[in-house]
Amino acid sequence: MNRHSAFAVAFAASATAVLGLVATPATGVTLQQLIDTGDSFIVGEKKFTFDRCDIVTGGAGLATPFSCNDIEVTPIIGEHTGFRLQSIFGAINTSLIDVLVEYTLEGVNPGKLFSGAKLQFNGDGNPDGGFITNVTEQFTDYLTGEVIGQINVTNPPPVFVDEIAFVPPVSKLHISKDIGLAAFITPSQANISFVDQTFKHVPVPEPGTVGGLLAISSIGIGAMLKRHRKQSNKLDFFSTPDESDN
Repeated sequence: MNRHSAFAVAFAASATAVLGLVATPATGVTLQQLIDTGDSFIVGEKKFTFDRCDIVTGGAGLATPFSCNDIEVTPIIGEHTGFRLQSIFGAINTSLIDVLVEYTLEGVNPGKLFSGAKLQFNGDGNPDGGFITNVTEQFTDYLTGEVIGQINVTNPPPVFVDEIAFVPPVSKLHISKDIGLAAFITPSQANISFVDQTFKHVPVPEPGTVGGLLAISSIGIGAMLKRHRKQSNKLDFFSTPDESDN
C-alpha cells in the first residue's frame, strides 16, 4: 500500500469515527469516471454532462475527499428529478476544502424547457462558531452566455434548501457548483455527506397563445425577484476563520 493509500484509509477511518459517517455501497458512478469517459448522466428526460471537478485543500488538519473518484453521482427519481453528489466531504481541526464542479444540462425531449432548480444539502459540524459548510451554485444560459441566477445553502446559518425560477425558461444550462467546508479551531469539524440537485421541466409554451403566456407568468413574481436577490451569506473559505418530470 502506498503512502497516499495508507493516508486515505487512515483518514477514512478517522472521519467515520469523528464525523459519524459510514461508507455506503456504490450505487452510481464516480464524478471522475463521468469526466474521463465524457459520458452523460441521464435521469428521466434530463441529460447531465460533467466537464470539471477540482479540489483544493489547506490548513493543518485533515480534509476529504482526496479526489473526484471519491465523489459518487447517483440519480434522484420521484417527485423531483436530478442527481445526488455523495461523499465524505469533511474538514477536521484547522483545515478547509473547496470542491468546484461544472456541468451542462439539457433535455432529452426538445419540447421541454427548464423553469427552475432546487439545491439541498446536510451540512453540519461542531462546535458552534468553529465551522462553516456552504454550497453555492451559479446558472448560465448556455445559448446566450448570460448568468441567470444563483442559489446558496449554508450552515451556519442553517439554510439547507434553496430554489430558483428561470424566467423565461431555458433549453440548456451551464452550471458551476462550489462546495466549501472549513474547521477553524482544534477540536472542530465540518461535514457534508450529500448535495442534492433537482430541476423543474415544463413544456415549451406555444407562441401567441393565452396558455403560453400563463405558463410563463405562473412561475410567480416572487420567484423572479428571488433570482436577483443579493447573496449576503456567501463565504470566502480562504480568508474567513420540485416538482419535476420523470
